Amino acid sequence: MKKILFISNGHIGDAVLTSGILNYFLAQNPTAQLTVVSAPIVSHLFEDIPQLEAIISIKKMPYRRHWLKIYQATRKQHWSIVINMRNSGLSYLLTADKRYDFIRKLPFSGNHVVAEKQQQFQLRDFPWPAIKINQSRVDGLSQKLTCYDQIIAISPFTRWKNKSWPFEYFLDLIDRLTSSKGPFPDAKIAIFGGQSDRQYLSYFTDKLKDRVIDLVDNGHLLDKAVWIQHCQLYIGNDAGGSHMAAALNCPTVTLFGPTDARRYHPKGQYARFVQTDIPYQSLINQPNEHAMSSLSVDKVYQTIQDLLFQSIKN
Repeated sequence: MKKILFISNGHIGDAVLTSGILNYFLAQNPTAQLTVVSAPIVSHLFEDIPQLEAIISIKKMPYRRHWLKIYQATRKQHWSIVINMRNSGLSYLLTADKRYDFIRKLPFSGNHVVAEKQQQFQLRDFPWPAIKINQSRVDGLSQKLTCYDQIIAISPFTRWKNKSWPFEYFLDLIDRLTSSKGPFPDAKIAIFGGQSDRQYLSYFTDKLKDRVIDLVDNGHLLDKAVWIQHCQLYIGNDAGGSHMAAALNCPTVTLFGPTDARRYHPKGQYARFVQTDIPYQSLINQPNEHAMSSLSVDKVYQTIQDLLFQSIKN
């Protein structure tokens, strides 16, 4: 029996972007057993993969001591394939038939990071991100989901305030999308976020009232993925949720400011991104919390209209 070890990225967005690489190797080895090493915040993403045997969940530690724990947890197994998505070279300390590691970096190309990984691992096809979800999980949420005909999902929160589009812009955009002349006049608004974001939720509930579906810090990541699949549109800042939505082929518009969108935008059939008018290099070290204010509601709304038209054509 083949054994595959996959050492995941430590952030949700990065883990989703590299999910296509994992899926590529699993498709090449359909009977292999999979072990995943990941940060706790990411581990949920892998739980519904059919070939999964184990998840080793390890928190990042000072002085890179987490690598010692990872080594201790994986060193006794002879691995058929080790895929390390972090720049550590750990695979060369393990017994393995094949290793895919980032110990040697390619020259900067300006290409998307997934395209760079495809080149470095010499994969024939582009490894499109995809998230595996059990049908039983979908069935378990079906009664709640069928209560809503139209849902617009928004994720207005980020850990870094410079990456957050102003809340009032989100509300203006929702007004346009849900007006009598908008594409979703009767839509509910699903709001996604983490535990620390709940303190800001009232800004939206005070104005949107009972139109809000509260999904802030609410359940398993894959349960949130099921909700996203049921949404007609997802609008989010440059964060993990936007990558999830794109990988799930939900029409997704991601809002970029102090990040190079060309290299890090979510990948998916119905994924689009829009960047601030001010170049991202000028925003990286800008201290004020309104670095995203140069991205107008008009520009985002036009991107959504173009995306919806394209998705209808397809």
